Amino acid sequence: MSKKTKVITLGCRLNAYESEVMLGHAKDSGLENSVIINTCAVTREAVRNSHHAIRRAKKENPEWFDSEFEELIDSACRKAYEAECGILDWIFEQGELSFLPKETIRHFIKNRFNNSLEKIGMKQIFNVNE
Repeated sequence: MSKKTKVITLGCRLNAYESEVMLGHAKDSGLENSVIINTCAVTREAVRNSHHAIRRAKKENPEWFDSEFEELIDSACRKAYEAECGILDWIFEQGELSFLPKETIRHFIKNRFNNSLEKIGMKQIFNVNE
């Protein structure tokens, strides 16, 4: 079995540069038998291509997507959600907007995470009825 790390790059030229940097870091840290998917989510097509690439990697390497992986994804999504909520707190520090409550945006963010997870064959992690 190959011990190679592969980088799949979707997006602009900046992503191509970042992919080379990521590959260098992966090699330096001894990462083996891995696929790094570097993508963006600027357009619907980019998001769709990203989901497709992840599903393909999952189909080709199901052993990588174990319970430890799911815990890692869960933790990363929760940290990303908290970071986005920090930005919301900054935006709304002067108070609520009458036309768009902060809680509505929080639910949107949770739904966005849940939808993306479902599209790559993972279970939702956020309850939007909290």
